[in-house]
Amino acid sequence: MRMHLFAIAALSACSPAAEAPREEAVPAALGAGLWKTGAEVSAVRALEQGTPLIAATKGEKSESETCVAAAEIARPPASLFVGDAYKCTYQNVYVRNGRINAALTCSREGLDGTVAITVEGRFTAAGFTGTSSANSYSAAAADMRIDTALTGTRTGDCPAGGAPKKGA
Repeated sequence: MRMHLFAIAALSACSPAAEAPREEAVPAALGAGLWKTGAEVSAVRALEQGTPLIAATKGEKSESETCVAAAEIARPPASLFVGDAYKCTYQNVYVRNGRINAALTCSREGLDGTVAITVEGRFTAAGFTGTSSANSYSAAAADMRIDTALTGTRTGDCPAGGAPKKGA
């Protein structure tokens, strides 16, 4: 009996173990196509006294869709990360090897001032997660910082003619 149990233990040690979950391969570039981005405000901080430049509340959610053309995968439209309300210029952008790191200067109709936005995150072939921090600067309103959690999902190909994009 003892020999039998030892043989079973030895055989089980040699049998293939349950495979550990495989990590998804990190793509070199963001996939072209139609992306749906969700954003949720995680923190709002006044940087000075007064009426803030942007009205935002913790927990506020928004969604947007952006078409990323094949020629834009290294520098996707800013709307992918900041939504459609802002017109932005990249100060720097790195979207490669599964990483997202960008700094943008943005403006919006009706706002007197600028908003500096940084984006950090990771992406796979199917989607991305990350955070953005927006700091407002205005002579006419109180400066503030808004932190946002971002999630993005590639939902398919862009419609014929591409989806309208705002931002740069």
